[in-house]
Amino acid sequence: MMSLLRNGCLVIQSLLVVFSAFGNFENEGFLGNSFHGVFSDESGAIINQVGPFADMVKEVGISAFPSSRSIDSTKRVQLNASLILDDGTVSKIPPFEVEWFSPSKKIEISENLAIAKQVSQNVRVSIIAHTKGYSARFFIWIKREETVQDTVSKSTLPLSLKSSIQSQVRKGWVESDWFGAFYNFGNNWINHSTLGWLYASGSEHSNSWFWSPYNEWIWTGPKLFPYFFRNKDGAWIYYIIDDPEGLIYNFLTKNYEIPL
Repeated sequence: MMSLLRNGCLVIQSLLVVFSAFGNFENEGFLGNSFHGVFSDESGAIINQVGPFADMVKEVGISAFPSSRSIDSTKRVQLNASLILDDGTVSKIPPFEVEWFSPSKKIEISENLAIAKQVSQNVRVSIIAHTKGYSARFFIWIKREETVQDTVSKSTLPLSLKSSIQSQVRKGWVESDWFGAFYNFGNNWINHSTLGWLYASGSEHSNSWFWSPYNEWIWTGPKLFPYFFRNKDGAWIYYIIDDPEGLIYNFLTKNYEIPL
């Protein structure tokens, strides 16, 4: 009998040790260093907060911002919004939860994209985000699309050419109202549709000098073209513009020339 009682006491003592250890483990987890953190998904939205501050975090507002502060006419920019929390963290708001609005007619908003309309000059517009009872506003610039006239006016081409550009024939090619179509390569080099490669020089509206491998320096202007004065032989020449080979008539020799 005594043996059974002794064994029973040992079993009870063992169980008390186990429960005590388990209780100490739980208490240690509760009384030890506090664990807290913020977990986010790939989009940046907060999906879980852990720790003593989790129940005290509050929403204090939203922030809104575009992917770019300026866009060209007819281009688009992405709109973004984040929820601001009082613990200093932010949570990205899914696009479908945000209402976007702009009082300007210069921009069109579709879901979370702002599409700029054609403008004749640079204009600053505001965009407003509204969600969860909060609103936020920011501004973006819509830049006027650069025209072919703008591009040429910034170049170093002679004034007689700059002031005569009417339109863009195709990408890179422009049309002068007196000189015809040419491609502006920059640094005063152009490729004329008939005359070929030319280096253009001059600072006057009424005339310009051009250099070509065949003619070297030739001089003409809006009231002279397609007549040229050729400096190397002192001859007046006439370009037959409709000729595919750029045939030239030399008034000094009274002969035709084919530029090689």
